[in-house]
Amino acid sequence: MYTVLKSTKISENKISKQTGYSRCSIQGVLKKYEESGEVKDKNRSGRARKLSKSDERFLRVSSLKAWIESGKDLAQHLAASSGCQADPPPVRRSLIRNGLCGRTAAKKPLFQKETGRKSWHMQKLTKM
Repeated sequence: MYTVLKSTKISENKISKQTGYSRCSIQGVLKKYEESGEVKDKNRSGRARKLSKSDERFLRVSSLKAWIESGKDLAQHLAASSGCQADPPPVRRSLIRNGLCGRTAAKKPLFQKETGRKSWHMQKLTKM
């Protein structure tokens, strides 16, 4: 398409009016084709992931088997099984991406009628 447009010498404004895209978009596509010969996005640079797909799968399965374990425990299990040294934060992020939780639940206090009466009685005594 680019070669056809270049050979016919149609301006970017006319192309944008015919196609319905903005002139800046047309200009960007033509420039990208001129530089690389393709109209594909360039590879994005970024930080590499610490955990591989197999590590994430191992964490997901381990978390489902032993749901009470924390992210720190799962990181230790991962290091023991595959040798991948990962800190707890990437492990927790991986679990959150998979819809799981990497934290242990807070233990709720044991609250019975008897303990409630005792605390009510203690409050009465301290107010006097």
